[in-house]
Amino acid sequence: MYDLLDHLGVRWFVPGEYGEVVPKSATLQISNMSVTERPDFPVRGAWTFGSEWELWAIRHKQNPWAVNWFGVPGDSSLNG
Repeated sequence: MYDLLDHLGVRWFVPGEYGEVVPKSATLQISNMSVTERPDFPVRGAWTFGSEWELWAIRHKQNPWAVNWFGVPGDSSLNG
């Protein structure tokens, strides 16, 4: 759904209502489309700071829980 909204011009620059840009339009037209994607990275994670940041990460095709699942390179070791 977020991909479709992005295609229609909706943007989320920062978490929360302040960072949302939703174009106004009197009509909405969605043409037929076929989308095939391949991720650039096996895992796209994000450090999140609360539920607004988690939703922001999801809207940007990131997994806010990946850092807990796979660990994050840190001080020459893998955390977690």
